[in-house]
Amino acid sequence: IPEPEPELEPIPEPEPEPIPEVEDPIISEPSTLREIADARGLYYGAAVNYWRITDKNTNSGDRKQYNNIVKTDYNVLVAENACKFYTIRRQKDDWNWSQCDALIDIAGENGQQFRGHTLSWNKWQPDWIMSTSLSASQKRTILKEHITRVINRYKSRGPGFYTWDVVNEAIADGQTDMTGYKLKKLGPWYPDIPDYLEVAFKAADTARGSSKYPLLFYNDYGIGSAVGITAVKSQQTFNMVKELKNKGVPIDGVGFQLHIQIEYGDVEGVRTNIQRYARLGLEVHLTEVDIRKAGLKWNSNTEERQAEVYAALMQVCLDEPNCTSFLTWGLTDKYTWLGSSKRPLPYDENYEPKMALTALEDTLRGDKKWVNAYYARYP
Repeated sequence: IPEPEPELEPIPEPEPEPIPEVEDPIISEPSTLREIADARGLYYGAAVNYWRITDKNTNSGDRKQYNNIVKTDYNVLVAENACKFYTIRRQKDDWNWSQCDALIDIAGENGQQFRGHTLSWNKWQPDWIMSTSLSASQKRTILKEHITRVINRYKSRGPGFYTWDVVNEAIADGQTDMTGYKLKKLGPWYPDIPDYLEVAFKAADTARGSSKYPLLFYNDYGIGSAVGITAVKSQQTFNMVKELKNKGVPIDGVGFQLHIQIEYGDVEGVRTNIQRYARLGLEVHLTEVDIRKAGLKWNSNTEERQAEVYAALMQVCLDEPNCTSFLTWGLTDKYTWLGSSKRPLPYDENYEPKMALTALEDTLRGDKKWVNAYYARYP
């Protein structure tokens, strides 16, 4: 009788391997003004001064604070003076690129965009270009040469220039006519070159070639609001730009400088102005914003009112799709063309953030308390 086969122990089923738990991805909230502006799709920046950002003779602690704000707060920079005609070509045959190069290289290292200011202006001109011995034809050649060489140089350097102010401050002040426009005497350029505006924009367009960039802008002060004390100059600027567009002159946008006072009640006029440029298919940049205290006593109430104006302007730019950039003309009250006593900028003279900075950040985050306070003051 055969022995029975031994019973086989059942082979245990392999236990399934535990599925590792996957944590939800951490999406960090933007923490700096620069990150918040990036999240909103807005260029937010400031004018920077070559000497403040690079000068080894400047107090090292001061320079460190300046550079830290430049790097942390902004996704775009503009040169205060370093890229102007006078700085680059102080002598006829001496092209000095060092200051403009240095600033665009810093922007490249910081991963920032750069806004060009300015290819032509009636101020800050070297003596040689103001010489009466130059003919109108020679001046035309010099203008075209300058614009061409500058744009070509920076096409591929660092981040490149995403915008150039091709013409700066051409409209005359003190006019009353709302139907036309009048140009002021523009240094060596106008009236010696009657079609100066067209020459400048066409030269810039030829230099940029098939690229969309740099965008080509007209920039001016006293044109921000379509109503109030700037209504006439604002209208004349619009008339000029519309005429250029109708002629097929390549212009991509208009810069509103907005050097204004704390008692500024015309923010809705700025909105109206932005909207009419949208109907022309043009972008608007708020390019040189500073809000001075003028004759007011500086105290917490004055500082709060300043913050409200900053917030209201920022909100208008965020609301209007063709407003794509918001820049202040400087960053600290310590270094402002208006003088520190005017207190026009978001950081005080000790690099401490003011209410204006808080208001800008809150508004970028979607908190409208500062904006609502502005409109309660100016319904």
